[in-house]
Amino acid sequence: MNTMRLAYLLALALTAATTSADFSGKVVGVSDGDTITVLNGTTEVKVRLDGIDAPEKAQPWGARAKQATSKGCFGKTVTVIEKDTDRYGRTIGVIEVDGRNLNLALVRSGYAWWYRKYAGDNEELAEVEREAREAKRGLWQDATPVPPWDWRDGEREGSPVMDDDPSDYTHWINNGSDKRHRKGCRYFGKGDGRPCKEDEGEPCKVCGG
Repeated sequence: MNTMRLAYLLALALTAATTSADFSGKVVGVSDGDTITVLNGTTEVKVRLDGIDAPEKAQPWGARAKQATSKGCFGKTVTVIEKDTDRYGRTIGVIEVDGRNLNLALVRSGYAWWYRKYAGDNEELAEVEREAREAKRGLWQDATPVPPWDWRDGEREGSPVMDDDPSDYTHWINNGSDKRHRKGCRYFGKGDGRPCKEDEGEPCKVCGG
């Protein structure tokens, strides 16, 4: 192989290496169950986990989903396999950490949904969600868990979505504070909680429970 040919091949290899979107770095932030911040050199990169959708922070299981993601990757060095960039400029990617796929692990443990809208052909995510649902892991312990995309639609319309008929619910209890809120209270349907009976927990000081 002549010198010019060798130089050309080396240049191609170097270009491929430097333009590869995949990178490894330390996780320095966890926004919620499906969004983290990873250091790429000295640059902080916001990464939205590909193919999954975790409960919103104000939604039941939202806080625990964030805790599960933090436990799985915060402070650790991960590999980000970039798939795309979303409209907010975030990297969409698969996170590999400690020899496992974090995206799959969160769905398998019941702390995230398979995001059908954007990963409808991902049979692996579909399968681990089915396993989690049948085993009643995480959010699947609830009788009627609400997908976060439906929850967001309800929030945009000005009211939380908890069921096909949310008018059935008159009280809401926050799992962390054990406070009970009446329908119409600004805290009704917010945070990590669930519908409840009117004699459960402690009454909210704002609405009287």
